[in-house]
Amino acid sequence: MEKRHLLEVEQQQEALAAFNALDRIKAIVDWDRFTPILAEAFGPPRTSGRGRRSWDHRVLFRCLLLGIMHGLSDARLHFLLLDRTTFKPFAGLRSLDQVPDQKTLWKSRDLLAKAGCIEELVAVFKEQLAGHGYELPTGTLVASSLVQCHRQHNTRAENALVKEGDVPADWEENPATLRPKDVDARWVKKNGVRYFGSKNPLAVDRATKFITNWAVTSANVHDSQVFEVLLDTHPPNGHEVYADSAYRPEEGIKSLVTKKFKPRIIHKAKRGTPLSPRQKILNHRYSKVRCRVEHVFGSIRNDMSNRSLLCLGQGRARVRIGLTNLCSNIRRFSYRKRVEEMALV
Repeated sequence: MEKRHLLEVEQQQEALAAFNALDRIKAIVDWDRFTPILAEAFGPPRTSGRGRRSWDHRVLFRCLLLGIMHGLSDARLHFLLLDRTTFKPFAGLRSLDQVPDQKTLWKSRDLLAKAGCIEELVAVFKEQLAGHGYELPTGTLVASSLVQCHRQHNTRAENALVKEGDVPADWEENPATLRPKDVDARWVKKNGVRYFGSKNPLAVDRATKFITNWAVTSANVHDSQVFEVLLDTHPPNGHEVYADSAYRPEEGIKSLVTKKFKPRIIHKAKRGTPLSPRQKILNHRYSKVRCRVEHVFGSIRNDMSNRSLLCLGQGRARVRIGLTNLCSNIRRFSYRKRVEEMALV
């Protein structure tokens, strides 16, 4: 075997650090702020008695974030925690430590769903952003994205009952039939294509592209139904709101003006009533700004490979979508801090 000189390991670690974004993320995020919420969701740690001691809450939380950031199933995440050099240090584990298995990862995410605390976790990081000077006052971009889940092969009668909020009798009698059914997701047709799943409406800051507010709805819920909900946390005085034509019902426009928002919403032509030259000019101006929200959705779909939900039920979907939005903000925060540091050099 070829001998290795003393500095070779250090040189290899330095070369790896130059490309390792996970080390930067772990260093700049204040993970202790999440601890009280995680402790309430996961319960008190087991430190004595028979069996293995409980995992540290922050280790489990960072493992879940790794799975979201890289679009991994629980089984694949378990393998890569053992295999990848960069995953264990980010999770807070040493090289020879055991790692959470796929059942532990699934149970941890399920506990977050039952506790209903995903909104608090996202809000805690938003407070951290405010502490770094990102007060997010520069205008809001609103849009939504379809998040597909496993398609259900039901009869029309079964789909009709599920849409009304009921469960077919034979499903209730047979738990094995009901278990793989998602009774919260819905079908919707968009541009002639049918989708099955949920929606992720977002409010994004114009300048920083941070997600400032979010929601989770069934796929068949119209975007305008959550418009005002997304703007609840924004200062209304002179705040500009950019959105596409789906958010342009007359009642919504009047409500925004009443609340002293400045609506910048795309105009839509109607049958027999084409757009005026002024409306075309405004649409061009609004679209140049509104398109920035698509960068956020593009990053979620491409960089994090988040194209479908690997879970059933809106409670678990809310946790996965919430963790995805949190990861988007964390990655964006890491990028902006790196850009600021390079500007100072």
